Amino acid sequence: MNARVVKKKNNYYIDLEWYHKSNRETKTISVRKELGLDRPAKKKEANALRDKIMYEQRRGVYVQPSSKPFGEFIAEWIENHKYSIKPTTYESYKSKITNHIIPELGKIPLSSLRPSHIKAFYSKKLQDGGRMDGKKGGLSNRVVRYMHTIMGAALDAAIEDEFVVKNVVKSVTPPAYIKPSIEYWSWELAKEFLESTRNDRYHLFYYIALSTGMARGEILGLRWRDINWKKHTVSIRQSVVPIEGKAVIQPSLKTKSRERTLDVSENFITILKKHKKKQSEEMLALGIKNPNDLIFLTTHSTILHPRDIDSYLKRAIKRFNKKRGLDQEKLNRIGIHGLRHTYATHLLEEGVHPKIVSERLGHANIQVTLDTYSHVSPRLHKEIATLTDDLG
Repeated sequence: MNARVVKKKNNYYIDLEWYHKSNRETKTISVRKELGLDRPAKKKEANALRDKIMYEQRRGVYVQPSSKPFGEFIAEWIENHKYSIKPTTYESYKSKITNHIIPELGKIPLSSLRPSHIKAFYSKKLQDGGRMDGKKGGLSNRVVRYMHTIMGAALDAAIEDEFVVKNVVKSVTPPAYIKPSIEYWSWELAKEFLESTRNDRYHLFYYIALSTGMARGEILGLRWRDINWKKHTVSIRQSVVPIEGKAVIQPSLKTKSRERTLDVSENFITILKKHKKKQSEEMLALGIKNPNDLIFLTTHSTILHPRDIDSYLKRAIKRFNKKRGLDQEKLNRIGIHGLRHTYATHLLEEGVHPKIVSERLGHANIQVTLDTYSHVSPRLHKEIATLTDDLG
């Protein structure tokens, strides 16, 4: 391969010439663009780049600049990984790629993508992110950090495919991690809410969430075969997740630690038995079956969508607050995950060891539990402070 520096107007270029299968091929590289400069390149910079290209070519490590648009590459990349990652991960990645990354960075050639492009993208998204929920304002630090991870993984693949020699995303510091505040209810208010939903079709769902801390998808994925009536245990083996707008059973959970068996009370088992009897009678009357053996179904015997159970909870909270007197405390609006937080907070406040709470929740390790529920610590410290008062 031959390389020579040429000057055109105020900028320098490198003309490359080589033969591939007896055919002469050429390519011109803009030194300014290749180096990511915001000014015209200098002759010594052009010469240095030419020497670098020739050195890498002799060593067999030179990668020709790719004109392939970043958007085209990352769209192909996620499709190539569709069946090697979990369906929920694929949908989440694709949503961020389609709705945020490609519209902003998609037209830039891979070889021209610079850290400055990434920085500008992050800045814009944090200020005015084109939120999917239609609300004004930018995206959260967490979401932008998530897109940082996605683009970093895609560009690692671009290096493997010899489209680029450097992952520019790794040259950019993502927004700082801001620990999200968790929302939960006091245990007394949670009990009042549960009592108010006793005639609600999904009363049992709220009961299970508050009495086991199971996640939304885990409860929706519960099957009757997962209940051991004699040992009083519930085994969590699958979940229901939203995929392309539909509720789908995912036979495996997020992590291995999520697969767990929980001890439950005799009262819990009694309540489940009543629900099973009621469900069987209802299905017999309607002439429908339960092919997936699920504990929770729609009125048409189909899989209950995670989005719908969130809507039912929202309405139940609204009804509860509407009936409250002026001097009575109202519930803050939380999602199903808030019921999980309420359960965990209650256990910790009652003195249950964090290790046990971690296992009940299916956390990967105890540190996740301690970090998530650090709001409980101040109160516990105050209670501990009085444990030695009998000394004086």
